[in-house]
Amino acid sequence: MLLSPKTLSAALKSVRRHRGLTVQQVADRMGLAKRTYEYFESDKGGLRLDHLDAFAEATDSDARAILVAALSGAPDFASACADTKAMAILFSTVARVEPYFTSALAHLTTRDLA
Repeated sequence: MLLSPKTLSAALKSVRRHRGLTVQQVADRMGLAKRTYEYFESDKGGLRLDHLDAFAEATDSDARAILVAALSGAPDFASACADTKAMAILFSTVARVEPYFTSALAHLTTRDLA
């Protein structure tokens, strides 16, 4: 599995704890019942991007960093980026420069990137 539900859950908890928020506080901010939020945070229902965006807004964090944390197996990366929104900035930068380097990327080899 590319995205680890266990790591996603750990990333969400890491951000919530970094912000010093309780489950109930985040649930309230997201407009969810506590049980629904607990289900989301434990990733029992699969990834819902609308909930991830709502979570990021409710915790003033970076949804992209949460996804990268879950994909990379590094849950604490999500809370490390919460204050700076580092992944959001990186993704924004990629979008701005993409037209200038996309064709070159197609010609890179693994050795070029190592």
